[in-house]
Amino acid sequence: MQKSRIIEIHNRLLAKEINPSQIIAKSKEIINNNSNLNSLITENIDSINAADLEKKLKDNENNLLYCIPYSLKDNICTKDIRTTGASLFLENYVPKYDSYVYSLIKEKNAILIGKENLDEFGFGGTGLNSFIGHAKNLYDPYRICGGSSSGVAINVASGSSIFSIWAETGDSIRKPASYLGIVGFKPTYGLISRQGVLPFAPSLDTVGILTQYVSDVAIVADTIIKFDKSDYSSQISKEKNYFNNLHTLNSMTINVINGLEEFMSTQIRSAYLDSLNLIKENGHKIVKINVDMDMLRMLGTIYKIISYSEGTSCYFSYSGIPFGRCNKSMSGYKNILFENRSNFFGDEIKRRFIIGSYILNGENYEKIFIKSNKYRTLIKNITKELFENCDAFLIPGSSSIAPLINDVIENKMQKSIIDDLLLIANFTSCPSITIPFTKINNLPFGINLNCKKFNEQQLLNVALTIENIFKFERSKND
Repeated sequence: MQKSRIIEIHNRLLAKEINPSQIIAKSKEIINNNSNLNSLITENIDSINAADLEKKLKDNENNLLYCIPYSLKDNICTKDIRTTGASLFLENYVPKYDSYVYSLIKEKNAILIGKENLDEFGFGGTGLNSFIGHAKNLYDPYRICGGSSSGVAINVASGSSIFSIWAETGDSIRKPASYLGIVGFKPTYGLISRQGVLPFAPSLDTVGILTQYVSDVAIVADTIIKFDKSDYSSQISKEKNYFNNLHTLNSMTINVINGLEEFMSTQIRSAYLDSLNLIKENGHKIVKINVDMDMLRMLGTIYKIISYSEGTSCYFSYSGIPFGRCNKSMSGYKNILFENRSNFFGDEIKRRFIIGSYILNGENYEKIFIKSNKYRTLIKNITKELFENCDAFLIPGSSSIAPLINDVIENKMQKSIIDDLLLIANFTSCPSITIPFTKINNLPFGINLNCKKFNEQQLLNVALTIENIFKFERSKND
């Protein structure tokens, strides 16, 4: 069985059970009802011409994305629509061009409801580092929804967006997907163009898709997985027609990390083991793989060194002079640069710039940055067996349910090896997807699946099979 919100809306449009005006009105209603969650930086839905969409309906009977509401993380450039990166530095920046991924969706006449809140330029994992304030969890506004793609997750979970496009450097959509009971998909590095997407760490940044169901990921992937000659990291996929080739599997082998449950809290361990038992009960095989835990403990540290360094380099040119906010009362390049960067960058991004600058300075570059990239290669090698002789390997989508905002602010969260396991997919450039599994204390918890590079179809088929096994109740958006 393939559940799909996109197909549902498309069929109802063709049957004239609903019209574009009603679709727009419904999304607008949901946005207004959840305005306290701080999910959108710039609303765009009022600019949509419903009458024009109605006229074109006959010509779009085979266009599944026609009139489908969606949203974009606000680090994806949109011509004539403000793109801020959730930073005061770009508070009033309006691009003169479209990102490649946005242009592909715009051609399909999907309905852009708006640009979504995030941690400033993606530098953060909480959704609490934006110039418009904290993004709050749909299920409990006193909790985070994860970051950096916080607003993305809120809008898809609420149903105001049927899908959303985002950019991930570490786990910035797959972990929010776990916290909000939705599907977060990171493809192989380079399969979706990054042209026109504000960077964080270019060697890790990957554009992906967030939806409510696996089927909807496949539909959107058919539109935006395209080679882009203007993106130096763009890669060609040999796979096509993800949605048409989507199907459940009768017999799967799923690899897991041996002994991983020892590092989990009681609640998460119980949920994780329940997920494995459900998969086994449905005729599939679970295989335990030994992995060097000491190396896995290094994931978070290596990620910070590489991403902070690359991020510092990417934003070195942000002076406020060619574009962005500028204190015009100052004179002299150094004074202007110091004033603009001091006043218009947030505390978290400045903290990361300081660390990144230290790493890139003089002898530290060889001693820390180059050495960390060697560790990155080593991590690829030690995790290689996880991808072998299986249909996918499985890990928890997060180390906990969504944490309380105050606990994050007051630094009360205890770090776990589980928090960093999602980084394996970023370091190996492999496709990865989080799907919802259950609720703990009425808060969602998800499971993450991973495959070898360029095996998106296999990953989606495995995810669909397990999605049908789990039967997660999406009470917030159905």
